Amino acid sequence: AVAATTQAVLERVAREVPEIRHKAAVYPYMFVPSQTSLDNPMPGNHQTVLYVGRLEPRKGVLDLAAAPALVRKKTPGLRFRFVGRDMPSGRAKDSCAEQIRKITRWVDGVEILPPQTAERVQQIYGESDICCFPSHWESFGLVLLEAMAAGRAVIASQGSGMAEIIEDRKTGLLVEPHSPKKLAEAIQLLAGDRKLRIRLGKAARAKVLQAYSENAVLEKQ
Repeated sequence: AVAATTQAVLERVAREVPEIRHKAAVYPYMFVPSQTSLDNPMPGNHQTVLYVGRLEPRKGVLDLAAAPALVRKKTPGLRFRFVGRDMPSGRAKDSCAEQIRKITRWVDGVEILPPQTAERVQQIYGESDICCFPSHWESFGLVLLEAMAAGRAVIASQGSGMAEIIEDRKTGLLVEPHSPKKLAEAIQLLAGDRKLRIRLGKAARAKVLQAYSENAVLEKQ
């Protein structure tokens, strides 16, 4: 038997090894959120959009960097925070952080932080309203589960493992990858609707506790 963490992983492998499809099953990772994460109140009105993860192109951070200029025309007070290890951008000799600074040089309220301790990351979730993970492709998405457990309204990309975690418009929002415009529209929608942010945040936390607990995953296995 072969175990895959998501259907997206299974399909990608099956394109190269078709026979694997007949002996494989999908079992997600189990995830036990910290009590600090669960103690975070529902999204308030911090007016902050958060990304946590490596700063690299395949994570969609350059797409997200283009969103502030589009969003802040209607929501001028909205802030953006990028947290994670800086990686090469693939553009000249610039790192991703340098590219983000160039893309957002005419926009106020964009902050880039290096990797933080696990405890501080949980606090940072609590200081945000919206969490964005616009990866071009992901096998699963543990960081997405972290944000959902913290009760945040989340945005992720269609077409990969993250899309199997989120039910669009019920536990978060799904957008096309490689599309700063679609990403900006989703951010704008959440930024302007606190009730929607709270509803999605509550549903996201409940989904994590129900579907990714030790008992739920071990029973499937």
